[in-house]
Amino acid sequence: MFRCALVALPTLLSVLPSILAQDTNLLNLTLVTTNITTVDIYYTPPQFLTNGTRLDGFVQPRQKRISYSDANGLAIIDGDIILTTVEDIQASTVQPSKIKPRGLNIPHSDSYRKWQAGIFVYKYETQELKDEKKEAFDLAIKLWKDMLPQLYFQEDGPPNNENTEDGGAITLRGSHAAPAYCKTCSFSPVGRAGWSDTSGNWHYSKKANQMILGPCYSLESCAGVYAHELGHSLGLWHEHMRPDRDDNVIVNCNSIEDGVDAKGVTVTPDCSDSDNCRIGGCAFVKKDPMDVDYSGPYDRNSIMHYYTTAFSKDGSKTISGKPPFADPRPGNKPTLLDAQKLCNLYWEVCRAVCGDGVLSPGEVCDDGNNIDGDGCSADCQSTGAGPVCGNGIIEPGETCDDGANNGKPGYSCGTNCHPVSPGGGGGRCTIQQCDPRPGYNKCDISTSCIKIEGSADTSRHLCACRHGFRGLGIDAGDTNGQARIPAARWPSQEGRVFVNPGSQCTQLCDGWTLGADGCTEVGELDTCF
Repeated sequence: MFRCALVALPTLLSVLPSILAQDTNLLNLTLVTTNITTVDIYYTPPQFLTNGTRLDGFVQPRQKRISYSDANGLAIIDGDIILTTVEDIQASTVQPSKIKPRGLNIPHSDSYRKWQAGIFVYKYETQELKDEKKEAFDLAIKLWKDMLPQLYFQEDGPPNNENTEDGGAITLRGSHAAPAYCKTCSFSPVGRAGWSDTSGNWHYSKKANQMILGPCYSLESCAGVYAHELGHSLGLWHEHMRPDRDDNVIVNCNSIEDGVDAKGVTVTPDCSDSDNCRIGGCAFVKKDPMDVDYSGPYDRNSIMHYYTTAFSKDGSKTISGKPPFADPRPGNKPTLLDAQKLCNLYWEVCRAVCGDGVLSPGEVCDDGNNIDGDGCSADCQSTGAGPVCGNGIIEPGETCDDGANNGKPGYSCGTNCHPVSPGGGGGRCTIQQCDPRPGYNKCDISTSCIKIEGSADTSRHLCACRHGFRGLGIDAGDTNGQARIPAARWPSQEGRVFVNPGSQCTQLCDGWTLGADGCTEVGELDTCF
């Protein structure tokens, strides 16, 4: 028998309002007071398959404790996630396997939750809402589609408030549909909302399959928040709740704001686990590794990550980088890793991520960014009138152009017509930049021109050696010829050596180990980040 414990506590729930910090690009969370219900349920764990097939058998249900708030009949978890309906959750306490939780990335075998053929279908509840939200929501779509042009976002007919049929559209609703405790918040399910019955059959939840769009304070801020919610609806979970997050960040539970229970007694947060979490601490609990797919590097810059002072009671950090890693820096745009996770999820249609600086099948061009008007469209699907780097003329989209001298020693302009600028530690990166565009890429065949994701210079590209190799004939300590970026700046790339365009990387490093901080004989340059 399962144990059912219903406990109602007024708590502080993290929500995602449609506003960004005025002086940063960080997502801004607000704390509000509401009731949390904790209940033991049965659910069906994911079937972990990687080849797109399905199991003939059925995975036996497991018991799990969840905490949710009731928002007009919707079960909200982790601040802005619509898990399913409260009715479905209540049914799962008396009938096994009523619901099935989602993970960071929906497993490939969970084809029912994925948007079929990578087509995200949506509709507005009313014409009035469409008139109000369309510009911001279209911009949010563009942020994802520019990076993942193989995905499609399709509006389904005229606005209406009718329930969608199985396989139908997600309904976009306004703040009137938000719970009373936060009318400025946005909410969405992870993937297509629904549940599995005792036989493993999938049932589409018409009521839960909706996205609530909070009010706009500026076009850019709204687009960032709606892009976050789109990330959920496409299949992404909160990054800071990954099972491996403790290897990358530190959750400072003592900094999370206290709450007050029904008797007026102060309740301190608990971040330990889902069975014991309290108040705002429930938004920082790690997910069960048996329930989620958390493949790929941890992304502290992810649009799905909490910022450093979320839930803070006094402005101190609730999340900080675990040394030697830097603090999280989530922004209002998806990162390359965000896009790659969705590309892996929708592997049937996605072949490449636009903006990674690598010309891949399905791309006409890839100049390492998602900006229109620079000679390669933001979605990598067309070339057109734009600046020609290297012609000695500073054109729109360029900040410098020294012609044939771009990237050469003694000249401040890089090969991508942006200055060889200071990195995170000040000073100057002595490694020359490369230009990933066909015809402009001067990296040796033994290297690759890659974008330095998260760099202070958002256009920075450097020639990267393969892991385990360094520059041929270059003194290991000569940071004018080769260098590494410190692990605290770019985790998972700490063993990577970067060289000047044209340099060969065919010399084995002295002490390189797979997955470790290898090639340590090569000097580090903080200024190249």
